Amino acid sequence: MKPIFEMLAAYNGTTNTELVSILSELTDEDLARKIGGFFLSIVCTLNHILMADIVWLRRLVHAVPELKGLKHELPEYQASSLSDTPWPTFPMIRPVRDLVDGQLVDAATAIPEASLTERITYRNTRGEKQEKTLSVVLLHVFNHQTHHRGQIALMLDELGVENDYSNLISKFG
Repeated sequence: MKPIFEMLAAYNGTTNTELVSILSELTDEDLARKIGGFFLSIVCTLNHILMADIVWLRRLVHAVPELKGLKHELPEYQASSLSDTPWPTFPMIRPVRDLVDGQLVDAATAIPEASLTERITYRNTRGEKQEKTLSVVLLHVFNHQTHHRGQIALMLDELGVENDYSNLISKFG
């Protein structure tokens, strides 16, 4: 399973880099335009993905001893919910996205194969204690990004922007 998570982390970073390239061509107005989707705009959706990734990395750092070194590199931000926008502009999002993508690659590389079947304990955003298998958590993290990148792709379609950037099999097949 470890090579799969390493591939998903690499794919995630590559795909986010391609998405960032497409988004860098848009105006601030287009990125903030309320188009639809659960988080309404591209910037709001990017913020949600980024905050969720940081939350999961914090949980993983706490639960997996081999990830302790990432603790000091995790970005800090002020938000009261995963619907907030601590990075309100694309230039603010971009460097944090790059950093977090690198940390996800580092985490996938550092997690021992044997740990993937272990259960980890954490608190969800409502403070409720949760226990899940590490491999399920990692699948959730990468699937969550894919889900919301799909929403961004639809928003880009609505703006008339070509965005065929997410093709795992062509990159890693």
